[in-house]
Amino acid sequence: MIFGMVGMHTSGFDRLVQALDAYSATWPQLKVLIQIGSSKYQPRHALAFKFKEDIQEDIRMADIVVSHGSVGILDALRQRKHLIVVPRQSRYGECIDDHQIPFSLALSARAGFPVITDIADLGATLDALKVSQPPKPFEMQSPTRLFDELDCYLRNLAE
Repeated sequence: MIFGMVGMHTSGFDRLVQALDAYSATWPQLKVLIQIGSSKYQPRHALAFKFKEDIQEDIRMADIVVSHGSVGILDALRQRKHLIVVPRQSRYGECIDDHQIPFSLALSARAGFPVITDIADLGATLDALKVSQPPKPFEMQSPTRLFDELDCYLRNLAE
């Protein structure tokens, strides 16, 4: 199963939702579940929901998680899932600035997941992960410190 998550942002992430829905259409035997949040696009091929109190079970059930570039990355890493990150971009009206790009790239450098800035690359990246080995464990000398630093960083962004 592929689980896509766009977060709680008030701006939609139609670009990602549409790409996951299109991918689902090409692989009808594959379950694709998308948290669409505030997105206007309604998937026709994938299963979807707007918001839930808790998405940890959806992450746990997934083989691959496709996340926007925010704290959802940490949830997927904690559960040792294959992960693809598609940061929101301001030029598409998905956020006010491009902070998710450097955030995603910095985490990717430590954890080794792909970051997609061109949505046209999503299908090929998903195909590659479907046939790859299980993800390498995300191990750090001090994961608690990293999570604390990220939490502080994200809270400062929100202020």
